[in-house]
Amino acid sequence: MADDDNIDETEEGEDKKKGGPGIVGMVLPGILAAAGAFGGSFFAGGQAPPEEEVPQEESNMPGPTVPLLPFVINIQDAEGSVHPMKITLAVELASGTDPKNFELFVPRIRDTCITYLRSLDYKDAADSKSKERMVGDLLAQIHKLGAEMAVGVLVQDYVIQ
Repeated sequence: MADDDNIDETEEGEDKKKGGPGIVGMVLPGILAAAGAFGGSFFAGGQAPPEEEVPQEESNMPGPTVPLLPFVINIQDAEGSVHPMKITLAVELASGTDPKNFELFVPRIRDTCITYLRSLDYKDAADSKSKERMVGDLLAQIHKLGAEMAVGVLVQDYVIQ
């Protein structure tokens, strides 16, 4: 019997140790799950996947704009007098275009713009109504260079004396 009592005590001791998960066993998985959810949303940027992507063509959002350095040019009038002109242009690209691809064309575009602007006479350059024609001509010249991603020329600064 003494051996039976000894066996009962051992079994009861093991039962007490096995007991249950305890407070740590119940709380720890909850903490780990919360930490995993927070970490996943933090590193993923906290953004849900877009429900429906709007096609670029239907959007009114402009594409990237590449500013050109200012142009300072002398223009002659009908009497031969020289008039300084300063103009700053930017080229708007099609949506989704990488501006780095366009940067390869910038030296050629600057050369073309200088040639075109120097060909203007003072009367046309000073006339505010000729701006649309000038912008259209410059865009056509840019397309001739192979920069088809250009969709517009923006005049940012225009001064003529």
